[in-house]
Amino acid sequence: MQCVKCGGDVWDNRQKKVAGQMKPNAPDFSCKNKDGCGWVQWPPKTKASSVGTSAPIAPPSAPQAQSGAPGSQQARLTTLYWECFDEILAGIAKRKLTDLFKAENYPAMVSTLYIQLAKSL
Repeated sequence: MQCVKCGGDVWDNRQKKVAGQMKPNAPDFSCKNKDGCGWVQWPPKTKASSVGTSAPIAPPSAPQAQSGAPGSQQARLTTLYWECFDEILAGIAKRKLTDLFKAENYPAMVSTLYIQLAKSL
């Protein structure tokens, strides 16, 4: 992730806050160049702390959906795709249908299942 002010590297403090290594009211993100830039993004002001909520806090310059980080939408969709792939292969093998379906048919079967299940995410 890059700093929105100077373009330098940014500390992501969210996991440290959740783990209790930092105070809950510490900034979620801060520029590593404290002397030259000093940019920080604070958690939203609410009555309860935003740490530990179900909705992750995303940096403004790196939307969560574009991230491959664990727990991101992209990571969940990737995991779902491979689960669908494994399920299709296991179903074909279990039913002894390997001679009936050619390998080039697998992507269509996997994609059909994946698209249907991804709609619920």
